[in-house]
Amino acid sequence: MTEILVQRQVLSLPEIAQIWQDIEHESTSFFLSWSWIGTWLLTLSQPLHVFVFYRTGNLQNPIGICIAGEISKSGFGIGYKQLYLNQSGKQPLDQAWIEYNDILANEQDIQACRNAWINHCFIHDKIDCVIINTSKIEARDWSDNGLFNTEQEIVQGFAKHLTPEFADLHSLLGSFSKNRRAQIKRALRYIESEYGNIVITQHTGIDALEHLHPLGELHKSRWGESDFGSGFDNPKFVEFHQQLLLLQHPKQDIHLLEFTAGKINLGYLYNFKSNGKVYFYLSGVNYVSADNKCKVGLVMHSLAMQYYARLDCNSYDFLGGESPYKTSLSDHQYRFYSTHLSRNSMTYQIKRSLHKVQTLLTKPA
Repeated sequence: MTEILVQRQVLSLPEIAQIWQDIEHESTSFFLSWSWIGTWLLTLSQPLHVFVFYRTGNLQNPIGICIAGEISKSGFGIGYKQLYLNQSGKQPLDQAWIEYNDILANEQDIQACRNAWINHCFIHDKIDCVIINTSKIEARDWSDNGLFNTEQEIVQGFAKHLTPEFADLHSLLGSFSKNRRAQIKRALRYIESEYGNIVITQHTGIDALEHLHPLGELHKSRWGESDFGSGFDNPKFVEFHQQLLLLQHPKQDIHLLEFTAGKINLGYLYNFKSNGKVYFYLSGVNYVSADNKCKVGLVMHSLAMQYYARLDCNSYDFLGGESPYKTSLSDHQYRFYSTHLSRNSMTYQIKRSLHKVQTLLTKPA
């Protein structure tokens, strides 16, 4: 395996951009593209760690890079340090949630970079726990020596293969189950008979920015009072997406698809299109009938799949998180892993427990 040198460097945003874009390649997921990472860094007021990777003996040409936020916690005077890959570790700053999380490197170097980074964090930087959220990489693949303890949670992901035939809605609907196909057909007939023909309008750039607020209002009406909450109640989340929509992305497209039927706005799908893949990020749905005859969400996703099949896209990715509509509209599943690696499990767990106890004791009644 290639011997890798890891350096933690103090770099300006333009310097990070230069290295990142030099390493970024065609198979890079949207969430590891400079479009995503650079926009996220623009919204942060606090500096984060920048790790740059080199092959030993060649310090002129970086082969990998990642960002990490360090969080220090303590309980009864005993402290511990956590490091978050490509996140700050602070929920309001990370609510624009990264998926497909990883170090950015070429395929031939990525495994060596992962192992080298974990060793560097624990041995050189004396980190107690490294946290890697929503990655396709299992816990066991982050360390090559088995010396670190691991905890792993699995989040199911869902996607649909798109083919040119799906540019025809009848063919697309034929790929779903009989029950789901019948539901969507009934919903289409109901919407068009009650409100009018369904029209899709693609908004990008400043045009999309004007539709971000109505999308946010629909999203808040659905999720604002839930346990998850709506990111649109978080100013940092809103700022991130405002910046993301306005910046130029030569290799990716950011789409707000608006669905209307006659004079009725049915809702929006917020999607990222990159390298022939479409990532569904979030939606705002106008549930126009109390009895849900319209099945607006199912209709919008089905029509979006047809729309992107016409653009020669090959995948419609629902990303992580289980939901019946994802299960019924997808044709394959995959796994995301959220991994905690720690040097000494017993010591770290004691430190974490002390922090939790102190937090509970000092919490206002």
